[in-house]
Amino acid sequence: MIKTLLILLILLANDIQQNPGPGNRSDFPCGVCEVPVSWSQVGVCCNNCSVWYHKTCGDISSRNMSYLEKSHVVWHCCKCNSINVDSFTYNSFILHTTNMRLHLVVEPGAQDREVQQALLDTSIDLGLTQVQREPTRYNNLLDLVFTNNPSLCKSSTSIPGISDHAMVVTDFDIIPHYIKQSKRKKYMFNKADWDSIYKEMEQLSTTMESQTATPVEELWSTFTTTVFTIIDKYTPSKVCASRKSLPWLNRNLSRMLKIKLRLYRQAKRSKLE
Repeated sequence: MIKTLLILLILLANDIQQNPGPGNRSDFPCGVCEVPVSWSQVGVCCNNCSVWYHKTCGDISSRNMSYLEKSHVVWHCCKCNSINVDSFTYNSFILHTTNMRLHLVVEPGAQDREVQQALLDTSIDLGLTQVQREPTRYNNLLDLVFTNNPSLCKSSTSIPGISDHAMVVTDFDIIPHYIKQSKRKKYMFNKADWDSIYKEMEQLSTTMESQTATPVEELWSTFTTTVFTIIDKYTPSKVCASRKSLPWLNRNLSRMLKIKLRLYRQAKRSKLE
């Protein structure tokens, strides 16, 4: 009876509505476009200044919105933190695990395991490599450096910072270094002294057959060394340049290539088929 009377008093107060929502005139304008954020639109509210933003105005992806729907994930707008991205982008790089130094593995008891696994999956899908190996806060590796070309990374170290996190200093080569191909030694076996080679090889075979107590590794070393010595002795050779300098490209062919390139440029300028 008392419960029924309380419900009647609440209804007679004319102040209670079922899920009133923002109404026609919303009191929650977007912090970017100033258009009200209604219930039919996807939006997010700053945890500090309580300013609402549309999903598109905040450049928030659908995956990030799914993580922001969790109660333990907070979001701070650019007016509060002077950051033009959502906090998930930064929280996802904070992995409380030391396995990131060697393997892309999330520990079973890690916090926000789904967020950490999503970061690792994204890095694998995009072909990114994590180059930071030194811990950045105590024994944990919390600040990561991803790159799609790890060969350009010279070093990535940690130095003392102004907070409880160490600063990451990564040195990259802006211009890639090309390894110059060394010259190759080419044997001309069509001009080799095969009679002398056959004679030397028969002597080598007889010598090795008599060495029954010699270890296999020593016999193999003797065989390969002697064979190359015989080849160098009875086979003429020449040194070839790198593959960029083509031996068959003589002066006449070079002149014809220049004429072809000049005619192609003339035809391109005239726009004739």
